[in-house]
Amino acid sequence: MLQMVRTLAQFSIALEEMNESGENTGDEGGGGGGGGEEMVDRDAADQFRNNSSSGSLNGNGLCSWSTGGEDMRKHVMMTLLDTEQSYVESLRTLIQGYMRPLKQPDGSCIVDPLLVDEMFYQIPEILEHHEQFLEQVAGCVSQWHDRQTVGHLLIHSFSKDALADMYSAYIDNFLNAKDAVRIAKEAKPAFHKFLEVTV
Repeated sequence: MLQMVRTLAQFSIALEEMNESGENTGDEGGGGGGGGEEMVDRDAADQFRNNSSSGSLNGNGLCSWSTGGEDMRKHVMMTLLDTEQSYVESLRTLIQGYMRPLKQPDGSCIVDPLLVDEMFYQIPEILEHHEQFLEQVAGCVSQWHDRQTVGHLLIHSFSKDALADMYSAYIDNFLNAKDAVRIAKEAKPAFHKFLEVTV
């Protein structure tokens, strides 16, 4: 997944740089067919126009939606913002609704603290990263303009080895986390009851 996000981000930055290069150089370096407007595949642009009654490609090769005046890039960013908000809220629920109560001193009668660490391994670190990313995306959306760039946010946030290591460790530990939940349910009825009440 991280590789996919990284690739998409690099592609986005490359497109933005191509658009800027095309605007800055005009007809340079292109002979008869190399102006900025040629960066968009004309067949693809025509097909897009024919298949979409609500959208069109502007001079920069970016999709602009006539309905509501929103361009496609902002629509994608709003979708990313919504998705990231939902993900962060889910992680916060895991930590605030489950991990923290179980880590309280009186929580040891519900479940062994070592099992709690196993169940929620790497989740606080992952949440911290995504909270920072969410803040950056929200800032980008709140200051949106038609030349807004977003690729750098994705590259900066998802190219870090530390994040890949976090997710790798989380995935490697996933079966252990499931076993920890099973063991806790079997060992302490209070934990099973906690889950029923909390869910």
